[in-house]
Amino acid sequence: MEDAWLPAIVGRIVRLVDPVRIILFGSRARGDARDDSDYDILVILDEVEHRRAMRIRIRGALDDLPIAKDVIVATADEAAGRHRRPWGALHWALAEGRVVYERA
Repeated sequence: MEDAWLPAIVGRIVRLVDPVRIILFGSRARGDARDDSDYDILVILDEVEHRRAMRIRIRGALDDLPIAKDVIVATADEAAGRHRRPWGALHWALAEGRVVYERA
């Protein structure tokens, strides 16, 4: 299944927050998504002071897209496991995800 909405999702997130990396995970990354499957997106940033506020900000930039999406936010240090082992959704995103954007 082609990810028709992925370029719009990535472009909006990049313009909004200049992420280190964006990772698509879940069924769309595995290639077993249905038409109604959501887009599971991990946004990795240099720093995150208020994680919930950042998630809301990113989701707000995607609100008008007529698709289901779930966004999680982590720092580069968290993704690298520098503070502790990656947690829950972060672990799965890193283990099974597909990098769809990486800052040069």
